[in-house]
Amino acid sequence: MSDSFEPEQEQSHKLSLVIRRVQEGKTTICINKIVSEPTRVHIILTMNTLSASAQFFDRLKSEVRPEHILVMNSDAASAGTCNHAKNVTIAKELLRAKAIKVIVCCAHEKRFRESIPTLLSECADSVTLRTLQFMFHIDEAHAYIRSYRDEVRRFNEMQNVVHIYGYTGSPDPIFDPKGEDALYGRISVYDPEMMCSVYYFGAKNMIQKTFEHLPPSHFVTDAHLSEDIPDLVLRRSDMLEKNRKTWYNEKYPFQLGDERSFLSFTDFILRTELVPTFQQDAFSYHFIPSYKRKVTQYFLVDLFMKYFPLANVIVMNGNGMEMYRLVDGTSFQVRKIVNGFLVVSDKKDTSKQRLLEPAQQIQALVEGFSNVPTFVTGLDCVGMSVTLINQEIGNFDSVAFGHDQLNREQRYQLCRFSFNYARWADKSKVKNTQWFSLTKSVVDTCLEYEQEVETICRDFQGTTPTIREIHGLEPYVHSVKEIRKKDLSILTQFLENPEQKDQWKRFPVMDDNEEEQWGKARAFYQVVSGKELKGKAMPKKIDGFYDCSTTSSTKSGCKFRTRTEIDHIRLGQYAWSSLFQLRQGQLNYARVFIGYTNDSDPSEYTIYIKHAALQDVEQVQTLLEKYYPKKKKTVAAAAVEVEVEMDSDSDTDSTVSDVVSVSSDE
Repeated sequence: MSDSFEPEQEQSHKLSLVIRRVQEGKTTICINKIVSEPTRVHIILTMNTLSASAQFFDRLKSEVRPEHILVMNSDAASAGTCNHAKNVTIAKELLRAKAIKVIVCCAHEKRFRESIPTLLSECADSVTLRTLQFMFHIDEAHAYIRSYRDEVRRFNEMQNVVHIYGYTGSPDPIFDPKGEDALYGRISVYDPEMMCSVYYFGAKNMIQKTFEHLPPSHFVTDAHLSEDIPDLVLRRSDMLEKNRKTWYNEKYPFQLGDERSFLSFTDFILRTELVPTFQQDAFSYHFIPSYKRKVTQYFLVDLFMKYFPLANVIVMNGNGMEMYRLVDGTSFQVRKIVNGFLVVSDKKDTSKQRLLEPAQQIQALVEGFSNVPTFVTGLDCVGMSVTLINQEIGNFDSVAFGHDQLNREQRYQLCRFSFNYARWADKSKVKNTQWFSLTKSVVDTCLEYEQEVETICRDFQGTTPTIREIHGLEPYVHSVKEIRKKDLSILTQFLENPEQKDQWKRFPVMDDNEEEQWGKARAFYQVVSGKELKGKAMPKKIDGFYDCSTTSSTKSGCKFRTRTEIDHIRLGQYAWSSLFQLRQGQLNYARVFIGYTNDSDPSEYTIYIKHAALQDVEQVQTLLEKYYPKKKKTVAAAAVEVEVEMDSDSDTDSTVSDVVSVSSDE
């Protein structure tokens, strides 16, 4: 199988970033680019949810006919009228049989590491497909390029890939922070010749109110929230059989978060801010994201209805999009969306057009119940790439965040309250949105990201900057340690046998061949190092086991090693120079190790000799002289200081070929 790799193009830079604020038209820019490049096959990697993938190709169908679109995933129904392939073999057949212009798939590990590389490689090897040229479009690039940097680098090296576009509202994680990586140090900022919209509603347009002056314990005490999760919530979350039936508290500060504090804060917002402001029998639109576990989502259903008993509550998660309402005092799922179709009382309505945009799906769910407050919750499925606002349903009346445990990018991606209303027929319909946040830091994060993107669009589109230049910083200054490491990495290029995978020579010793094997080991050591195996280079026996002064029990805590331990070192991902003490003027290196078959029998062991040789060139000698100068010893004799160079074979010095022998069971 070909790698379709062109060595002279290894450092070619095909990566560009399309940087826009959340919900500011990145999809439109992507589709315009696809339409302007009709001779390419465009691979679109959307957020790793079927809803995000469906939303994208629903928009795409307005510009590209469905018969030219290939959806590559495990769910054939999600493709609708588009072509579908569940694997590379089917995808290749469709590429041959039909004029496929666009391949849409979710951005997950299998696609990045298996499916897409295999497809590209096999197309390059195919007589009928080798002329195809591919162009990548990676949505939410800050998440997926960061996670699959090596895979994207490989795409960049493929001969049949002409360009890679990453779409993001938070570009920092994509860049090499030092600005030195060949691909990620400087990245082209694509100029779509489209100004940032003046009709953008974002974080700075919100009416903000924070509550960090109140401690989390205040909300917990005020809400009287039990530590136990209600059985109804556990059942909806499919957690009745699981051990954990209590809320996570302040001991869970990571992405799971302090659920009890968050739910208590939400109770506080509903009771003190929303109930006094919004009518029970009039439409209002509210966005309160949940925490990671589904139990927080389904608990919010009943919490919203506690204060707004007529409300529609829409939950978005891996189960799909579900709407709950209160019936005879109990919340029930009354409607849901399945593969873009409305399901009521377990009956799918296929008489209407399939709905793939989340905002349109919400419209369908609330139809007939549009005169009451409507709440939307969820986490992963209401984050990146999801649009919850359009001109029919309108923008949110209120938003509440209590998500201080999320990192900066995740906080910003929750800004689903942002939208571009340039195409709204009646711009006066835009409402003021109240934003309630547990902490000011979450608000500040969103404001800072918006400001950074505005700066990039104004000052850096059409350029190839480093992230430090974008932030207005001076070029990165390396520490002495970093400079040394970078310089010494050059030595790898000057190994005598750079392709040699195993630097280790092994001599197995049994009862009947000990003398013979040591003879072979000494001879080999002499050849590779140019020295005899003696002095500190030759191991000493202590209590029947070989040991040496440089790794005695007083230093390492043990006297010998087993073969298993040595093999672990031998097969590990270590630099060629590890375990050697490099020296000025020395090009040949060897070091002896002893590994025992087990820790109770000194008669069976293996002699290991790690060895390497550098080429005798000026660059090598210069680096060794710079970083490993010869040691000198000052000797006072008759009041005269005499400098004496340490001999590498002297008994008073620790040589590069000192033996290491320590122990564990094989």
